[in-house]
Amino acid sequence: MKIERTRACLLCVDDGTLLCIELEDPVTRKHFWSVPGGEVEDGELPLDAAARETREETGYDAVPDGERELVTRYDFRWNAAVYACTTHWFPGRLVSRQPKPVDDAAYLKGCQWIPLDRLPLLLSDHPHIREAVLEVLAAGS
Repeated sequence: MKIERTRACLLCVDDGTLLCIELEDPVTRKHFWSVPGGEVEDGELPLDAAARETREETGYDAVPDGERELVTRYDFRWNAAVYACTTHWFPGRLVSRQPKPVDDAAYLKGCQWIPLDRLPLLLSDHPHIREAVLEVLAAGS
């Protein structure tokens, strides 16, 4: 059985790099790179969820950069479950270059600014995420 999940992600580019997060699956212990994002809470707009999740997972305050939005649907294996994700992807920009301390789940191993040319390889564990990220970034070029 799949678990339905509506998610949102804000893709923040700064000086030729993308703000990314490193995650560890709680069951398999496999590490992989992704982008900040998470579940849209009841009564929350996807744009607001994307900014909130970016702040919670990285410590950076960010806002949407323009009106663009991409919505994708895909299955995602995590923590011994399969999630049927509907994800809202938005381009974003930093409000401040000084991150606040992060106190999030133990599966979040940190964040890093990744050069854009390394994204296809680093996001290869999850092709659906890689393709959505590259599509949003290409639309903003």
